[in-house]
Amino acid sequence: MELIKDSECNKNTPIKYGHPEEKIYVRGKAIKPLYPSKQSSEYDKKIYLKELLPLEKYDLIIVLFSGGKDSIAAYYRMLEMGVPKEKLELWHHDIDGEHPTRRMDWPVTQAYIRAFAEAEGVRLRASWREQGFYGELYRVGASHPIRYEDNGEIKYGPISQAQLESAWIRNAHPEAVTPEAEELLKIYGHRMKFPAKSGDLSRRWCSAYLKICVADTVIRHLEKTRSNTKILVVSGERRGESAGRSKYNEMEKHRVNATAKAMRSVHQWRAVIDYSLRDVWEVLRRHKVTPHPCYNIG
Repeated sequence: MELIKDSECNKNTPIKYGHPEEKIYVRGKAIKPLYPSKQSSEYDKKIYLKELLPLEKYDLIIVLFSGGKDSIAAYYRMLEMGVPKEKLELWHHDIDGEHPTRRMDWPVTQAYIRAFAEAEGVRLRASWREQGFYGELYRVGASHPIRYEDNGEIKYGPISQAQLESAWIRNAHPEAVTPEAEELLKIYGHRMKFPAKSGDLSRRWCSAYLKICVADTVIRHLEKTRSNTKILVVSGERRGESAGRSKYNEMEKHRVNATAKAMRSVHQWRAVIDYSLRDVWEVLRRHKVTPHPCYNIG
């Protein structure tokens, strides 16, 4: 497997995968991974996907959209391959949970992603966990509910009994939770730890609780994705970013794939996984994109 680490990429690195794509939409062409997917463990076998369906076979193509360069490159790869914009949705998970004071993400991110979606004429769907990063960091009790936008209406994901009871205790002490109430809340769980720098998502909980679980919930419960649908989730991870990501499959069955129970096929495609840093910037240059301001700031 050829790998160019981001730290080793420079202006002389050749552009290998960042060239314009062949239009294959409506040609019945299945997409195969550049490198075969893993099948070494039982879990690998469970999520194994030999190839994607032809793109026109999917009812919805979701591009997970952070506003960063890699998710932008993944989006433009879909367009270059011929996917019509009405088949695409950009999904943005707000890690601050629409908190009035932005603390973890760049303050300009929300404006940037909305401006991008409006300029491209593509639907943007926002989702978040209430109270965001700091609500999860200082959580005592069950995790806060997940919310998402659907046709202009803000909806809740399913709320568990533990979440309902935790909310009742918190609301009974709006100013400050008493020590007695805190002990009650701990029955339903507690966090009080920063996410660790780890490949274990139970320890690096920010990705799991603020992005992955949020997306999974919306896919399961969004009206148009509940049953009898074929969905492709496109994300922008790249091998060159880290040692952990270098081992990812390019494509696999998504966590919420449920062909037997819900007749819902969900596949995941890391569409730019083999792109170098140089490849990604070439895509943005070709489409004359003004990147997120954080790149200019450094």
